[in-house]
Amino acid sequence: MINKRIFLNIIIVIALCILVFVMLRYRLLFPCETNILYDCILYFSIILFPILLYYLFKINNVAGSKDFWTGIIFLFIIGYSIITSTDIALNDIRKNGGVIKVAVIYDKYVSVRNPYEIYYTYNIGEKKSEGSNICSKYEYERLDIGDTILIIHSLRCPSWDLLYNYFPTKDEIKKCKDGCLVKGDKLVIH
Repeated sequence: MINKRIFLNIIIVIALCILVFVMLRYRLLFPCETNILYDCILYFSIILFPILLYYLFKINNVAGSKDFWTGIIFLFIIGYSIITSTDIALNDIRKNGGVIKVAVIYDKYVSVRNPYEIYYTYNIGEKKSEGSNICSKYEYERLDIGDTILIIHSLRCPSWDLLYNYFPTKDEIKKCKDGCLVKGDKLVIH
């Protein structure tokens, strides 16, 4: 007969693996969709992961600060998730093509969670879209609300946008006002 504690450990480890998989592969699991259900699954994973990890440490009497190790592991997973998410979008743009668009910064924000974050708007056809990205302190201090930047979004999934150029020239802005098509690493149409 299997020990109750061992069985509980197995269940928690399996649940943690599933939650990490969802956090790391969110863009691949739910491509191109911005749906409240998909967002709830992601947020549920983000909230449940540290709780289960802390409980796993607690029932196994892990020496040291359970809070500290839970926080460190959680921050590592979140950081790695963000990097993986960006890589997935970048690979999609390289594989399927992307569009460089002009975007305007409408807000800047510094917090403990997201240091040096900028918020911007851009148009996809007639629809106005919003995005945000984290930048370095150097770029953040040089950018102002109302500044124009260039972003690139995936042709397949327009909601997957990345910063392309923080400080474009007037010629680049004029050239990509209606969008510049990119395939691989080459500008195709401008």
